[in-house]
Amino acid sequence: MTGLLKISEQINETSELIAQLEGALSEHPNEAALITNLRSIQKRKRRLETEFSKVSSSEFLDICDFRLIPLENNEYPLSAVGRALSLFQAMF
Repeated sequence: MTGLLKISEQINETSELIAQLEGALSEHPNEAALITNLRSIQKRKRRLETEFSKVSSSEFLDICDFRLIPLENNEYPLSAVGRALSLFQAMF
């Protein structure tokens, strides 16, 4: 399980880097170095996600992947997120 935790942390760190690069790209959309770095980091994230999937499968763990879709004002109501997670857990 510690291997999965390490990979998960690496995925989270990589996601943060992607968000930072996307923010920088929104300010400098024609910056070739930013575009190249973003593609490289996105590739790293895909590789880590594949590794995470393989390790979890080898440990006979089911992984659920879900996304939160924000409201029109780009907010996530905390009560709605809590209800969704609670209902999800109750189903399994």
